[in-house]
Amino acid sequence: MEDNEKRKNLRVYCHCVVSFRLENAYEFDMSQTKDLSKDGIMLTTNCSFDVGSILYMYIMFPFYPHKMEVKGEVLESVPFGKGKRFNRTRLKFLNLDKEFIEKLDEFIKIKDCK
Repeated sequence: MEDNEKRKNLRVYCHCVVSFRLENAYEFDMSQTKDLSKDGIMLTTNCSFDVGSILYMYIMFPFYPHKMEVKGEVLESVPFGKGKRFNRTRLKFLNLDKEFIEKLDEFIKIKDCK
């Protein structure tokens, strides 16, 4: 972990497919993770979200054949890239279940060894 890193948990850089929707929406959008940790996730999204918004997500870990369902709260959603057409959206995980925690831990261990 870098000295300037403020996180208490290891962050791994990865590209997992994520389907997500706002709490009160019906349609899902697709994204990819930029990084994730035991506490949360960063996605590249094509729209901005208000801080505090709740997203429902399905994450596909490369080694696990099932989508993992998880909920997150938006901490930040800021434009980036050429023309600022995309957003880096940071979320903290909410109400994690045991299976998700186990698969997430396993994935982080695999990614950290590379």
